[in-house]
Amino acid sequence: MNLDLSILEGKYVVRSGPPGCNFCAGVLSETLIKKMERIGIILPQEIAQSSVEGYCMLTKKGELWLTHPLHARKIATVFRGNGPLFSNITKNISFDDFLLREALKMGARVYYKKVSSIELPSKPEEKVLVKTEDETFEADLVVGAFGLNTDFLEKVKRMEFGYKPPKVLKTCQTELKIGSEFVKEKFKDFIFILNIGIKGFRFSAIIPKGEYITITLVGNDDLTFSKMEKFLKEDFMKKLLPDGFSLPHQHCHCLPRIAVTSAKKPFTDRFVIIGDASCSRYYKNGIESALITASLAAETAINLGISEKDFRKGYWRKARKIIIDNFFGRLLFSLNDFIARADFIVESHIRIARSNSFPFKILRNILWNMFTGNIDYWRIFLKSVNPFLLIYMAFSGIRTILDNFFKKKKE
Repeated sequence: MNLDLSILEGKYVVRSGPPGCNFCAGVLSETLIKKMERIGIILPQEIAQSSVEGYCMLTKKGELWLTHPLHARKIATVFRGNGPLFSNITKNISFDDFLLREALKMGARVYYKKVSSIELPSKPEEKVLVKTEDETFEADLVVGAFGLNTDFLEKVKRMEFGYKPPKVLKTCQTELKIGSEFVKEKFKDFIFILNIGIKGFRFSAIIPKGEYITITLVGNDDLTFSKMEKFLKEDFMKKLLPDGFSLPHQHCHCLPRIAVTSAKKPFTDRFVIIGDASCSRYYKNGIESALITASLAAETAINLGISEKDFRKGYWRKARKIIIDNFFGRLLFSLNDFIARADFIVESHIRIARSNSFPFKILRNILWNMFTGNIDYWRIFLKSVNPFLLIYMAFSGIRTILDNFFKKKKE
Protein backbone atom coordinates (compact mmCIF):
# COMPACT_ATOMS: atom_id res chain seq x y z
CA MET A 1 0.00 0.00 0.00
CA ASN A 2 1.36 3.42 -1.00
CA LEU A 3 0.90 5.81 1.94
CA ASP A 4 1.73 9.52 2.00
CA LEU A 5 2.13 10.45 5.67
CA SER A 6 2.61 14.00 6.92
CA ILE A 7 3.26 14.91 10.56
CA LEU A 8 2.40 18.41 11.77
CA GLU A 9 4.39 19.16 14.93
CA GLY A 10 3.50 22.32 16.81
CA LYS A 11 6.45 22.21 19.23
CA TYR A 12 10.12 22.79 18.52
CA VAL A 13 11.24 19.65 20.29
CA VAL A 14 14.95 20.46 19.92
CA ARG A 15 14.47 23.35 22.37
CA SER A 16 14.79 23.04 26.13
CA GLY A 17 11.96 23.63 28.59
CA PRO A 18 8.25 24.11 27.76
CA PRO A 19 8.74 25.15 24.09
CA GLY A 20 10.14 21.69 23.31
CA CYS A 21 8.59 19.54 26.02
CA ASN A 22 5.43 17.48 26.14
CA PHE A 23 5.19 17.60 29.96
CA CYS A 24 5.94 13.97 30.70
CA ALA A 25 7.84 12.17 33.46
CA GLY A 26 9.90 10.53 30.72
CA VAL A 27 10.05 6.88 31.83
CA LEU A 28 10.19 4.32 29.01
CA SER A 29 8.93 0.99 30.32
CA GLU A 30 10.42 -2.36 29.40
CA THR A 31 7.32 -3.30 27.40
CA LEU A 32 7.39 0.00 25.48
CA ILE A 33 11.06 -0.41 24.54
CA LYS A 34 10.31 -3.93 23.29
CA LYS A 35 7.38 -2.66 21.21
CA MET A 36 9.62 0.06 19.72
CA GLU A 37 12.30 -2.47 18.86
CA ARG A 38 9.76 -4.71 17.13
CA ILE A 39 8.99 -1.90 14.67
CA GLY A 40 12.67 -1.09 14.16
CA ILE A 41 13.11 1.83 16.59
CA ILE A 42 16.21 1.31 18.73
CA LEU A 43 16.72 3.86 21.52
CA PRO A 44 20.20 5.43 21.17
CA GLN A 45 22.43 5.54 24.24
CA GLU A 46 22.77 9.32 24.01
CA ILE A 47 18.99 9.81 24.27
CA ALA A 48 18.61 7.62 27.38
CA GLN A 49 19.52 9.71 30.44
CA SER A 50 19.52 6.74 32.78
CA SER A 51 19.37 2.97 32.45
CA VAL A 52 17.14 2.02 35.35
CA GLU A 53 18.11 -0.92 37.55
CA GLY A 54 14.86 -1.01 39.50
CA TYR A 55 12.52 0.77 41.89
CA CYS A 56 12.95 1.78 45.51
CA MET A 57 9.74 2.19 47.52
CA LEU A 58 10.06 4.56 50.47
CA THR A 59 7.51 4.24 53.26
CA LYS A 60 7.14 5.45 56.85
CA LYS A 61 8.29 2.00 57.94
CA GLY A 62 11.35 1.61 55.78
CA GLU A 63 12.41 1.13 52.21
CA LEU A 64 12.13 -1.74 49.76
CA TRP A 65 14.46 -2.19 46.80
CA LEU A 66 13.05 -4.01 43.79
CA THR A 67 15.17 -5.12 40.84
CA HIS A 68 14.23 -6.72 37.54
CA PRO A 69 13.36 -10.42 37.99
CA LEU A 70 16.07 -11.25 35.42
CA HIS A 71 18.51 -8.69 36.91
CA ALA A 72 18.48 -6.77 33.64
CA ARG A 73 18.27 -3.05 32.92
CA LYS A 74 15.36 -2.72 30.52
CA ILE A 75 13.85 0.62 31.62
CA ALA A 76 15.15 4.01 30.44
CA THR A 77 14.53 7.63 31.36
CA VAL A 78 14.48 10.45 28.80
CA PHE A 79 13.76 14.13 28.27
CA ARG A 80 10.89 14.68 25.82
CA GLY A 81 12.39 18.00 24.72
CA ASN A 82 16.04 18.99 24.73
CA GLY A 83 16.41 19.05 28.49
CA PRO A 84 15.03 21.28 31.25
CA LEU A 85 14.59 25.03 31.00
CA PHE A 86 17.77 26.94 31.96
CA SER A 87 19.94 23.87 31.22
CA ASN A 88 23.15 24.33 29.27
CA ILE A 89 22.86 21.09 27.25
CA THR A 90 24.56 21.57 23.89
CA LYS A 91 23.90 18.21 22.18
CA ASN A 92 20.51 16.94 21.00
CA ILE A 93 19.02 14.63 23.65
CA SER A 94 15.33 15.10 22.78
CA PHE A 95 13.39 11.83 22.71
CA ASP A 96 10.60 13.38 20.65
CA ASP A 97 13.06 14.70 18.07
CA PHE A 98 14.58 11.23 17.87
CA LEU A 99 11.12 9.79 17.11
CA LEU A 100 10.48 12.41 14.43
CA ARG A 101 13.83 11.59 12.80
CA GLU A 102 12.88 7.90 12.84
CA ALA A 103 9.57 8.78 11.17
CA LEU A 104 11.48 10.67 8.47
CA LYS A 105 13.64 7.60 7.83
CA MET A 106 10.47 5.56 7.36
CA GLY A 107 9.19 7.95 4.69
CA ALA A 108 7.04 10.43 6.60
CA ARG A 109 7.18 14.18 6.04
CA VAL A 110 7.51 16.46 9.07
CA TYR A 111 6.20 20.03 9.11
CA TYR A 112 6.91 22.22 12.15
CA LYS A 113 3.55 23.94 12.03
CA LYS A 114 0.86 24.39 14.65
CA VAL A 115 -2.59 23.23 13.58
CA SER A 116 -5.16 25.99 13.98
CA SER A 117 -8.27 24.06 12.88
CA ILE A 118 -9.60 20.87 11.31
CA GLU A 119 -12.58 20.91 8.95
CA LEU A 120 -14.42 17.64 8.57
CA PRO A 121 -16.03 16.83 5.21
CA SER A 122 -19.73 17.30 4.71
CA LYS A 123 -19.83 14.33 2.28
CA PRO A 124 -18.18 10.88 2.74
CA GLU A 125 -16.15 11.19 -0.48
CA GLU A 126 -14.62 14.57 0.47
CA LYS A 127 -11.31 14.97 2.29
CA VAL A 128 -10.46 16.54 5.63
CA LEU A 129 -8.91 20.03 5.65
CA VAL A 130 -6.16 20.69 8.21
CA LYS A 131 -5.28 24.37 8.54
CA THR A 132 -2.19 26.05 9.96
CA GLU A 133 -1.41 29.76 10.04
CA ASP A 134 -0.07 29.78 6.50
CA GLU A 135 -1.07 26.52 4.82
CA THR A 136 -3.97 24.12 4.31
CA PHE A 137 -3.45 20.37 4.00
CA GLU A 138 -5.90 17.92 2.44
CA ALA A 139 -6.01 14.42 3.95
CA ASP A 140 -7.92 11.18 3.49
CA LEU A 141 -7.44 10.52 7.21
CA VAL A 142 -6.39 12.76 10.10
CA VAL A 143 -5.00 11.27 13.32
CA GLY A 144 -5.17 13.53 16.37
CA ALA A 145 -2.13 12.95 18.60
CA PHE A 146 -2.28 16.24 20.52
CA GLY A 147 -2.50 14.99 24.11
CA LEU A 148 -4.20 16.71 27.03
CA ASN A 149 -1.95 19.70 27.63
CA THR A 150 -3.37 21.84 24.86
CA ASP A 151 -6.28 24.19 24.22
CA PHE A 152 -6.88 22.30 20.95
CA LEU A 153 -9.16 19.91 22.87
CA GLU A 154 -11.82 22.63 23.04
CA LYS A 155 -11.62 23.14 19.29
CA VAL A 156 -12.14 19.42 18.72
CA LYS A 157 -15.17 19.45 21.06
CA ARG A 158 -16.65 22.27 18.98
CA MET A 159 -16.39 20.11 15.85
CA GLU A 160 -19.59 18.48 17.15
CA PHE A 161 -19.12 14.86 16.17
CA GLY A 162 -19.71 13.65 19.75
CA TYR A 163 -16.18 13.85 21.17
CA LYS A 164 -15.88 14.44 24.90
CA PRO A 165 -12.32 14.66 26.33
CA PRO A 166 -11.28 12.57 29.33
CA LYS A 167 -11.63 14.02 32.80
CA VAL A 168 -8.22 15.23 33.89
CA LEU A 169 -6.18 15.86 37.00
CA LYS A 170 -3.52 18.54 37.18
CA THR A 171 -0.25 17.11 38.50
CA CYS A 172 3.01 18.84 39.38
CA GLN A 173 6.49 18.18 38.08
CA THR A 174 9.92 19.75 38.44
CA GLU A 175 13.45 19.05 37.21
CA LEU A 176 16.26 19.67 39.69
CA LYS A 177 19.93 19.81 38.79
CA ILE A 178 21.82 18.23 41.68
CA GLY A 179 24.88 16.82 39.89
CA SER A 180 25.49 13.44 38.28
CA GLU A 181 27.72 12.19 41.11
CA PHE A 182 25.10 12.91 43.75
CA VAL A 183 22.33 11.39 41.61
CA LYS A 184 24.39 8.23 41.12
CA GLU A 185 25.36 7.96 44.79
CA LYS A 186 21.93 8.68 46.25
CA PHE A 187 19.59 7.04 43.74
CA LYS A 188 21.84 4.32 42.27
CA ASP A 189 19.92 4.19 38.96
CA PHE A 190 16.67 3.42 40.80
CA ILE A 191 13.38 5.24 40.41
CA PHE A 192 12.15 6.16 43.89
CA ILE A 193 8.45 5.72 44.67
CA LEU A 194 7.45 7.65 47.79
CA ASN A 195 4.56 5.80 49.40
CA ILE A 196 4.50 7.92 52.55
CA GLY A 197 0.76 8.30 52.93
CA ILE A 198 0.77 12.11 52.98
CA LYS A 199 -2.71 13.59 52.98
CA GLY A 200 -3.63 15.07 49.60
CA PHE A 201 -1.05 13.06 47.60
CA ARG A 202 -1.74 9.80 45.80
CA PHE A 203 1.60 9.23 44.15
CA SER A 204 5.08 10.72 44.04
CA ALA A 205 8.20 9.62 42.22
CA ILE A 206 11.81 10.70 41.81
CA ILE A 207 13.33 9.79 38.46
CA PRO A 208 17.11 9.97 37.85
CA LYS A 209 18.22 11.62 34.60
CA GLY A 210 21.97 12.16 34.46
CA GLU A 211 22.76 15.26 36.52
CA TYR A 212 19.05 15.95 37.01
CA ILE A 213 16.17 14.34 38.86
CA THR A 214 12.54 14.67 37.83
CA ILE A 215 10.09 14.84 40.71
CA THR A 216 6.48 14.01 39.90
CA LEU A 217 3.54 14.54 42.25
CA VAL A 218 -0.03 13.30 41.74
CA GLY A 219 -2.67 14.47 44.18
CA ASN A 220 -6.27 13.66 44.98
CA ASP A 221 -7.18 17.02 43.42
CA ASP A 222 -5.48 19.50 41.09
CA LEU A 223 -2.04 20.52 42.34
CA THR A 224 -0.30 23.88 42.30
CA PHE A 225 3.44 24.48 42.45
CA SER A 226 3.12 25.61 46.06
CA LYS A 227 2.41 21.94 46.86
CA MET A 228 5.74 20.99 45.30
CA GLU A 229 7.54 23.67 47.31
CA LYS A 230 5.98 22.31 50.50
CA PHE A 231 6.79 18.72 49.48
CA LEU A 232 10.47 19.55 48.98
CA LYS A 233 10.67 20.87 52.54
CA GLU A 234 9.48 17.61 54.10
CA ASP A 235 12.08 15.83 56.27
CA PHE A 236 12.13 12.71 54.09
CA MET A 237 12.89 14.86 51.02
CA LYS A 238 15.73 16.69 52.78
CA LYS A 239 17.42 13.31 53.21
CA LEU A 240 17.22 12.70 49.44
CA LEU A 241 18.63 16.07 48.37
CA PRO A 242 22.10 17.63 48.88
CA ASP A 243 22.81 19.20 52.28
CA GLY A 244 21.47 22.72 52.47
CA PHE A 245 19.55 22.35 49.21
CA SER A 246 17.11 25.14 48.41
CA LEU A 247 14.94 25.46 45.36
CA PRO A 248 16.80 27.64 42.84
CA HIS A 249 15.05 30.74 41.53
CA GLN A 250 15.44 29.46 37.97
CA HIS A 251 14.23 25.90 37.58
CA CYS A 252 12.02 23.98 35.17
CA HIS A 253 8.56 23.03 36.38
CA CYS A 254 5.13 22.35 34.94
CA LEU A 255 1.60 21.30 35.83
CA PRO A 256 0.79 18.47 33.37
CA ARG A 257 -2.72 17.09 33.02
CA ILE A 258 -3.26 13.35 33.21
CA ALA A 259 -6.40 11.46 32.26
CA VAL A 260 -8.47 9.83 35.00
CA THR A 261 -11.19 8.62 32.61
CA SER A 262 -11.33 7.83 28.91
CA ALA A 263 -12.78 10.04 26.18
CA LYS A 264 -16.21 9.63 24.65
CA LYS A 265 -16.32 8.85 20.93
CA PRO A 266 -12.79 9.87 19.87
CA PHE A 267 -13.47 9.14 16.20
CA THR A 268 -15.68 10.01 13.27
CA ASP A 269 -15.46 9.65 9.49
CA ARG A 270 -11.83 10.26 8.41
CA PHE A 271 -10.71 11.45 11.86
CA VAL A 272 -9.47 9.46 14.87
CA ILE A 273 -7.88 10.57 18.15
CA ILE A 274 -5.15 8.50 19.82
CA GLY A 275 -3.11 8.67 23.02
CA ASP A 276 -4.28 10.06 26.33
CA ALA A 277 -6.78 12.40 24.63
CA SER A 278 -8.53 9.12 23.71
CA CYS A 279 -7.72 6.48 26.32
CA SER A 280 -4.65 5.52 28.33
CA ARG A 281 -3.75 3.33 31.27
CA TYR A 282 -4.75 4.72 34.66
CA TYR A 283 -1.77 6.71 36.07
CA LYS A 284 0.59 4.67 33.93
CA ASN A 285 2.51 4.26 30.64
CA GLY A 286 1.30 7.34 28.74
CA ILE A 287 3.77 6.99 25.86
CA GLU A 288 3.08 3.27 25.54
CA SER A 289 -0.68 3.88 25.54
CA ALA A 290 -0.12 6.32 22.66
CA LEU A 291 1.77 3.65 20.71
CA ILE A 292 -0.90 1.02 21.40
CA THR A 293 -3.80 3.26 20.34
CA ALA A 294 -1.85 4.46 17.28
CA SER A 295 -1.28 0.83 16.25
CA LEU A 296 -4.98 0.02 16.70
CA ALA A 297 -6.02 3.04 14.64
CA ALA A 298 -3.55 2.17 11.87
CA GLU A 299 -4.68 -1.47 11.76
CA THR A 300 -8.30 -0.35 11.48
CA ALA A 301 -7.59 2.17 8.72
CA ILE A 302 -5.63 -0.36 6.65
CA ASN A 303 -7.72 -3.49 7.25
CA LEU A 304 -11.26 -2.10 7.65
CA GLY A 305 -11.47 1.50 6.50
CA ILE A 306 -11.63 5.08 7.75
CA SER A 307 -15.32 5.59 8.40
CA GLU A 308 -16.87 6.16 11.82
CA LYS A 309 -18.36 2.68 11.62
CA ASP A 310 -14.93 1.16 10.87
CA PHE A 311 -13.26 2.90 13.83
CA ARG A 312 -16.05 1.83 16.17
CA LYS A 313 -15.80 -1.78 15.02
CA GLY A 314 -12.00 -2.00 14.96
CA TYR A 315 -10.16 0.72 16.87
CA TRP A 316 -12.58 1.45 19.71
CA ARG A 317 -13.66 -2.13 20.32
CA LYS A 318 -10.04 -3.13 20.97
CA ALA A 319 -9.14 0.10 22.81
CA ARG A 320 -11.95 -0.58 25.28
CA LYS A 321 -9.77 -3.31 26.78
CA ILE A 322 -7.64 -0.49 28.25
CA ILE A 323 -10.77 1.18 29.64
CA ILE A 324 -12.03 -2.04 31.23
CA ASP A 325 -8.59 -2.77 32.69
CA ASN A 326 -8.53 0.72 34.25
CA PHE A 327 -11.39 -0.35 36.53
CA PHE A 328 -8.95 -2.70 38.24
CA GLY A 329 -6.29 0.03 38.20
CA ARG A 330 -8.58 2.30 40.21
CA LEU A 331 -9.24 -0.50 42.70
CA LEU A 332 -5.51 -1.13 43.15
CA PHE A 333 -4.64 2.54 43.63
CA SER A 334 -7.51 2.97 46.12
CA LEU A 335 -6.23 -0.06 48.01
CA ASN A 336 -2.73 1.44 47.99
CA ASP A 337 -4.10 4.72 49.42
CA PHE A 338 -5.66 2.80 52.31
CA ILE A 339 -2.53 0.73 52.97
CA ALA A 340 -0.20 3.76 52.88
CA ARG A 341 -2.18 5.39 55.70
CA ALA A 342 -2.20 2.24 57.89
CA ASP A 343 1.27 1.97 59.43
CA PHE A 344 0.86 -1.58 60.75
CA ILE A 345 -0.13 -2.84 57.26
CA VAL A 346 2.82 -1.04 55.66
CA GLU A 347 5.16 -2.54 58.25
CA SER A 348 3.83 -6.06 57.71
CA HIS A 349 4.08 -5.68 53.91
CA ILE A 350 7.70 -4.55 54.17
CA ARG A 351 8.42 -7.48 56.48
CA ILE A 352 6.92 -9.99 54.02
CA ALA A 353 8.63 -8.45 50.97
CA ARG A 354 12.03 -8.59 52.70
CA SER A 355 11.60 -12.16 53.96
CA ASN A 356 12.55 -15.43 52.30
CA SER A 357 9.07 -16.91 52.65
CA PHE A 358 7.09 -17.97 49.58
CA PRO A 359 4.63 -15.00 49.74
CA PHE A 360 7.49 -12.53 49.38
CA LYS A 361 7.82 -13.54 45.70
CA ILE A 362 4.13 -12.86 45.08
CA LEU A 363 4.18 -9.50 46.87
CA ARG A 364 7.38 -8.31 45.19
CA ASN A 365 5.95 -9.36 41.82
CA ILE A 366 2.78 -7.35 42.51
CA LEU A 367 4.77 -4.25 43.47
CA TRP A 368 7.15 -4.59 40.51
CA ASN A 369 4.30 -4.76 38.02
CA MET A 370 2.39 -1.90 39.70
CA PHE A 371 5.46 0.32 39.34
CA THR A 372 6.49 -0.76 35.84
CA GLY A 373 3.07 -1.39 34.29
CA ASN A 374 4.48 -4.51 32.64
CA ILE A 375 1.21 -6.43 32.89
CA ASP A 376 -2.48 -5.56 32.87
CA TYR A 377 -4.07 -4.25 36.07
CA TRP A 378 -6.57 -7.13 36.13
CA ARG A 379 -3.70 -9.60 36.24
CA ILE A 380 -2.10 -7.68 39.14
CA PHE A 381 -5.46 -7.64 40.92
CA LEU A 382 -5.79 -11.42 40.61
CA LYS A 383 -2.30 -11.82 42.10
CA SER A 384 -3.23 -9.50 44.97
CA VAL A 385 -6.27 -11.59 45.98
CA ASN A 386 -4.31 -14.83 46.06
CA PRO A 387 -5.89 -16.62 49.10
CA PHE A 388 -2.54 -17.88 50.38
CA LEU A 389 -1.06 -14.37 50.24
CA LEU A 390 -4.10 -12.82 51.97
CA ILE A 391 -4.00 -15.35 54.83
CA TYR A 392 -0.26 -14.87 55.28
CA MET A 393 -0.66 -11.07 55.24
CA ALA A 394 -3.46 -11.26 57.82
CA PHE A 395 -1.25 -13.25 60.23
CA SER A 396 1.67 -10.92 59.53
CA GLY A 397 -0.54 -7.90 60.29
CA ILE A 398 -1.68 -9.41 63.59
CA ARG A 399 1.92 -10.19 64.47
CA THR A 400 2.94 -6.60 63.71
CA ILE A 401 0.16 -5.21 65.93
CA LEU A 402 1.17 -7.52 68.82
CA ASP A 403 4.87 -6.73 68.41
CA ASN A 404 4.17 -3.00 68.52
CA PHE A 405 1.85 -3.42 71.51
CA PHE A 406 4.42 -5.29 73.62
CA LYS A 407 7.17 -2.90 72.50
CA LYS A 408 5.17 0.07 73.78
CA LYS A 409 4.36 -1.77 76.99
CA LYS A 410 8.06 -2.34 77.66
CA GLU A 411 8.75 1.34 77.07
